[in-house]
Amino acid sequence: MIEDPVLFNEIDLNAFVESKRHEVDVAVQQYEPKQLLGRGVAETAQMIVATHRVEVPQIEERGIYLTESESHRGTVLKFHVPYTGEGDLFRVFPSRHSPPDPPRGVVQTGELIMTVIATGYDGKAVRRAIDREIAKVREWLILMQQDVDSLNTSLVAQAENEIEARREQLSRTEQMAQDIGYPKR
Repeated sequence: MIEDPVLFNEIDLNAFVESKRHEVDVAVQQYEPKQLLGRGVAETAQMIVATHRVEVPQIEERGIYLTESESHRGTVLKFHVPYTGEGDLFRVFPSRHSPPDPPRGVVQTGELIMTVIATGYDGKAVRRAIDREIAKVREWLILMQQDVDSLNTSLVAQAENEIEARREQLSRTEQMAQDIGYPKR
């Protein structure tokens, strides 16, 4: 029996997307003006988005290990499942219809922990239970991949638009300074 919180149900996808878009907007506004004007829009957008690109977590089954302890309910088995990618996505509800009975686990940096309480000594049954949970996680991550691909593509277009707008603003500010007629220091 899995005893952890439900995954993929805390954060609305739209809220997650908006937070990433906001990060890109802030990055464009904080970008050094001389560099912003000195590079091409597409190149600059790629550089900015590279640090904000979202990676769907990838489960690394080879690194799974287990810890155990005892409780009044039975043996508590914690399966430590390493992953790479953005752990916050384990909390995001994907946009596409999702299978019933979402997986359960506790998300930590680089590791998903799934707890099973074993009331007997059937190791094969416990293995089947944890394998089912890991399979569910993979299924939900596949659903998430399409959303993330769309997000990453939209971040590039958004960064390009923001860069164009900021370059225009910088040009107008420069023109105003020239129109004033006094030297800038």
